[in-house]
Amino acid sequence: MKKNKFFAILIAVFVTLLWASSYILNKIVFNESVIGPLTLSGLRYLIASISIATAIFMWRSFRHERERTDRIQLNWLQYMLLGFFGFFLAQGMQYVGQFFITPTQTSLILCLGNILIVLFIDVFWLKEIKNRAVYYFAFGVAISVLVYYYPWNLSLADIIGVLFVLLSSVGYAIHLSYSRHVIANKQMRVEDVVVKPMLIGAFLLLVIGFSMEPFPTLKLKSYFIILWLGVINGGVAFYLWGLTQKFLKAYESSMINNLILIEVALMDIWILHSSISITQAIAICFTAIFIILIQFVRTKAEGAH
Repeated sequence: MKKNKFFAILIAVFVTLLWASSYILNKIVFNESVIGPLTLSGLRYLIASISIATAIFMWRSFRHERERTDRIQLNWLQYMLLGFFGFFLAQGMQYVGQFFITPTQTSLILCLGNILIVLFIDVFWLKEIKNRAVYYFAFGVAISVLVYYYPWNLSLADIIGVLFVLLSSVGYAIHLSYSRHVIANKQMRVEDVVVKPMLIGAFLLLVIGFSMEPFPTLKLKSYFIILWLGVINGGVAFYLWGLTQKFLKAYESSMINNLILIEVALMDIWILHSSISITQAIAICFTAIFIILIQFVRTKAEGAH
């Protein structure tokens, strides 16, 4: 059992590296080709949804699994809401933000936005958080991000990027809360809550992207990157992460997932040659620490119940 858990941790860390690299690969495509962020995100999630659906179909065919008739189906309105908030808004707007700001800035603002908006929804709707320490640590995240941006002389592009990433956080928080609301049955399958909404979100992104953005002009490298983003960073990474959940507890997965913030910053420096000051590096570390503390407190509270 310990050996299985050890390999699950290694696989989970590998998946975080794949997901962190997505920020860098997106920026490379933006820098080397003519493609809008909505179009790029739409192509990625179209490829990812097809990859996941194909893998699931082949696996179930190999195991000769039959369709279950007793499982609960979502209706098309629910699919549309999950697709809109989870992929068009949460992912599409994040890509728009990445178009204007660096990968490190994107991951920082995303962490801050996701935490603050999830807490906002909890205060006015879910009311699940009982420990006030969560709010103190969230305040610590906000201060850390403000320190990172000090002395706050942001350009117009920076402001636009930050606003779109925060908008994506709104989509993330609503999608997370709504998913918990509709997924009340363990019989629901991957394609019910991920593949179909992802396909719907990709379609929306592509329709609006092709109507509002310039027609893509891609270099050969960009074609390979988009394919990689969809199949490997999307389909394969999602599948591997799902496998690790059989051996890792929720708080362990959350802790490992926090590596993405640090990984993005290091990749940003190493691959894109971005530079950060000592103060900014410290701010990133404190952001990660406060996020871990938030998850630790919430997990401990859930365990107490």
